Amino acid sequence: MEIEMFRIRSRGMTFIECLIALFLMLLIIASLLEITRSCRRFFFTLKESQEFNQEIWAGQDRIRQDLNKAGLGLEPLLVSGLLLAVESKGTGLSIYSRESSFPLKIEAPAGSTTIHVSHNNSISRGQLITLIDGQKIELFRTEKVEKDRLTLSQPTKESYSINGFILAIEEVFYYLDEENRILRRRVNASSGQPLLENVKHFSWSIDNSGKIKITLTFVIAKELSREKERNYEITAFPKNVLIAQSNPY
Repeated sequence: MEIEMFRIRSRGMTFIECLIALFLMLLIIASLLEITRSCRRFFFTLKESQEFNQEIWAGQDRIRQDLNKAGLGLEPLLVSGLLLAVESKGTGLSIYSRESSFPLKIEAPAGSTTIHVSHNNSISRGQLITLIDGQKIELFRTEKVEKDRLTLSQPTKESYSINGFILAIEEVFYYLDEENRILRRRVNASSGQPLLENVKHFSWSIDNSGKIKITLTFVIAKELSREKERNYEITAFPKNVLIAQSNPY
């Protein structure tokens, strides 16, 4: 009888052994769950990093396109010194290029504040325009825009014949919305549209050779009470300015 009971006990596990096995099983499951959570965090961190980098690359590409277009079609203005292709303006950076041109409908004598032109509603109030007739050239801002005429911010100094034309200028203005840390892009008199987020600093420099360098500082993460930052630089030489200087209008 004693031998038979010993055999029954030897086939099973003691209570302590069951607890140890259960503890080991729970430990393995907890480790697997932690590994799963770590892999999940790593995956989403990597995904967010890739999306963040793609947004930065897209924004930088947009800025480069505008810089490469700076001064395009504005040779008379650049040579005369009436306008720069790229200039600091208040707390932002303005980039200018030609948008469209329209012939005058009738002559405009000196002292005119109203110019008759069919512009197909493509010129907006407050936009920069240029009057050109041969060697005569003046820069204005539109005060009022109607279907077949424009009211200028100031009277013309020169008279313009029927052979003259209006050149409409596109102004792209970049500025930092510091409160929301958003770099915004505004075209002419439109509202500023968000281009890049998490931008802490936006600065630029224009040297005598015409080289333009833009520096953007992004907040990419927060570690304890400190922000982790990363700088990106964009460098460009507006070729249209160099072309205008080498081929005077």
